[in-house]
Amino acid sequence: MSALAIESEDDDQSVDAQSLLDHLLTGESIRLHGYFLMFSEGVTWYTNPYGVDGALGNEPTLDMCSNFLDHISSGEVLGLTP
Repeated sequence: MSALAIESEDDDQSVDAQSLLDHLLTGESIRLHGYFLMFSEGVTWYTNPYGVDGALGNEPTLDMCSNFLDHISSGEVLGLTP
């Protein structure tokens, strides 16, 4: 599990891998540091801060959420950038 917590832009609550996984599995979307994430029709989707869509994978897992948080907390941008 990711040791890093990311602050949600919407509500300033700390988000760790388990809480991100729990949220995605409810079917609701979430915004984190310019990213939009959602789980729909068996795919975990994201939109990066530049508006580029991509897929993280199929059903969200703890490992997937941890990897996502690790990448964005290190400043890496997922997907294409201008």
